[in-house]
Amino acid sequence: MEPQRYRDKYLIHGSATPLADRSGFSVTAHVMYPEGSPEPHWHAPLPETEFASIEEAEAAGAKHAAEHVDEEIERWKLAPDL
Repeated sequence: MEPQRYRDKYLIHGSATPLADRSGFSVTAHVMYPEGSPEPHWHAPLPETEFASIEEAEAAGAKHAAEHVDEEIERWKLAPDL
């Protein structure tokens, strides 16, 4: 999946690789923060592996990345000095 712009300044996407030992996919959510941001790029594996297609798996990764950005924005609102 190609990265997509989220909230005007973040690039998010999901990546998926078929599992070698069973059906399903290894899925990772990715967030690329704006250039100059003190935040490092973020990625996290999803615990779920059962998806009907690689497209569905990648979309789940992108959704998880968007949720992460939203959680970070809320955290920054509550504690702007972090």
